[in-house]
Amino acid sequence: MTFSGWIAVVAGWIVTEVGRQPWLIRGVLETADAASSVPLGFIALTLTAYAVVYAGLLISFMVVVTQLALKDAEGGEAPAGVPPILVPSLAS
Repeated sequence: MTFSGWIAVVAGWIVTEVGRQPWLIRGVLETADAASSVPLGFIALTLTAYAVVYAGLLISFMVVVTQLALKDAEGGEAPAGVPPILVPSLAS
């Protein structure tokens, strides 16, 4: 459940961007005319780079959140910048 909000935001962004071709709806521009002349290899490389960066960011986020949750569950110190009153195990 932790990442459901993030997944919803990313899914909504993808749906919005995929459906964004208003000039094609009225027949003002043909799809073939809107297509890029960039070679397929460059497009594949860019897509792969974006996927790798996003996967790395997601993994980093999951590791940090998991470590913070485990540290708090073990009764550890509050993370830097977080007042002890906000960490239940230190609020006594």
